[in-house]
Amino acid sequence: SGVSILRYDLASNQMEETPFVQVMPGTGDNIKAMDQLPNGTKMKCYWMGLGGKYARPFSLLKFIADKPWLTSLILAAVPYRMVIELIPKWTALAVYDERGRLVETLIDDGSGSSSSSEATGGDGKKKK
Repeated sequence: SGVSILRYDLASNQMEETPFVQVMPGTGDNIKAMDQLPNGTKMKCYWMGLGGKYARPFSLLKFIADKPWLTSLILAAVPYRMVIELIPKWTALAVYDERGRLVETLIDDGSGSSSSSEATGGDGKKKK
């Protein structure tokens, strides 16, 4: 188990039963439909910023993902700031194709941000 992504069909006003993404490599935010991969290759895909990862051998996020009652209990008993500190920080970008298959994951080497929630495309040129 873990975090998955479901699709909601606006035309039929219904949630699709099969997850679009089965299990993500971490916690995601801000899914963006894009017309190209991060390297500029033309391809319809989805970009998602990842701000936390599942740490081995134990991940609190993964453990509570399918237990909403436990999530509520933890958030009621433990200050939110402390809960956030327990999540391993990670800055990454996950790219999925139109069928929800992971195409690539770009991971910060630790020199940038401690987490991310959104990614945008650029022209691929380094700034001076």
